[in-house]
Amino acid sequence: MNPTHRVDPDQLAREQVLGRLISRLVIVIGLVALAGAVIPGTPGTVLGALAIIVVTAVPVLRVVWLVVIWRRQGDTRFVTLAVALLALMVVGTLLAVLRR
Repeated sequence: MNPTHRVDPDQLAREQVLGRLISRLVIVIGLVALAGAVIPGTPGTVLGALAIIVVTAVPVLRVVWLVVIWRRQGDTRFVTLAVALLALMVVGTLLAVLRR
């Protein structure tokens, strides 16, 4: 760790809240996915789709969260890389949709 880097207690608290939220979300989405696999018909399909959407969205939201943090800290290298990653995901999604 860089000796000049200080840990912001408020930032650490926000990270811990996010960690707990994601942990709980994983459990809930696991149960939703299980219900989607067990429940027949349209309700099961909807639950399965919901689980896939949330599982896909959580890492994207995490990257957005990091962009905000890094931007506040003034770390333009990481902001640039994170925005490039998000742009790559958007382009990939658009290509997949347009290819249909």
